[in-house]
Amino acid sequence: CEWSLKRLVLSTSLEKVPTDFSVLLEEQHILWGWELLCWTWPLNCKQFSFIEPTLLYQLEVVSAASDWPHKALEQLLDGKCRLLCPIWSVSPNHWTLLEGERARSVAALLGVLDPALVPVNASRQADNECGFFVLSWMELIVAGLSEGPASRLWPAELAKVWHKQRLLPLEKALQKERTKLSEDKKKQEAKALKLQEQLSASQAKAAKALESSEKLKASAKAAAKKSLEENSMHFRYTDLSQEAVKQIRHLYLFGLKRCSRCRWQTGCLSCDHEYLFPYLMKKEALKKAK
Repeated sequence: CEWSLKRLVLSTSLEKVPTDFSVLLEEQHILWGWELLCWTWPLNCKQFSFIEPTLLYQLEVVSAASDWPHKALEQLLDGKCRLLCPIWSVSPNHWTLLEGERARSVAALLGVLDPALVPVNASRQADNECGFFVLSWMELIVAGLSEGPASRLWPAELAKVWHKQRLLPLEKALQKERTKLSEDKKKQEAKALKLQEQLSASQAKAAKALESSEKLKASAKAAAKKSLEENSMHFRYTDLSQEAVKQIRHLYLFGLKRCSRCRWQTGCLSCDHEYLFPYLMKKEALKKAK
């Protein structure tokens, strides 16, 4: 439940601080004030357990079967002697600061035994000022650990300081930081998009180069095959001329394998393709010196 300034800046929305005391403070403004106190008195604030109003709300509405809010509360209070807890109430809407200390029980007992102890002073507040008074009393309590009880202004005056000199400037600073972070995020996203586009272009270029390489390999392979066939020492039937193929095909389809030129044998170059084929193979091979 610990808040950081980064968490405050990166929250979904920044609640505007009221310009006067006509509107109550939001929970976010109380958390801003606590973070500011932690930044001003880091050692003092380490002695306190600060409980967010949201956790108290969870303690009220969550079913008794769920014990995680109670465990979170026990973890917050573990080893701490002081407690600060802003409480939001409805009907009427009002902020109240609950401040507890383990040594308070001893002081209460001494107050009964020694009536000479000076009672705690009281300070009245106007309507809608309760949030600023909560922040003022939180500062008085935290600063009082090292500076004494009279080191701060009276709560009524300190509430005005919190309004004009702290929350309003802090809101502007947070909004400025939020804008800066938003712009940085947009720049990072644009940079990432540009890198993605460059990567896609590089991949497309590589794919195109690979395709060209494959085409080049195919054409080179075909050229090599053609060169091998042309320069081969062996004459194959595929090397026959079109005219020779035409003659062999004609005899294959229409040859009778017997004619007047055959004389004492069956089949000759004029009527049988089986005689014509080896003849033309040898004839054209001699022409090509193969």
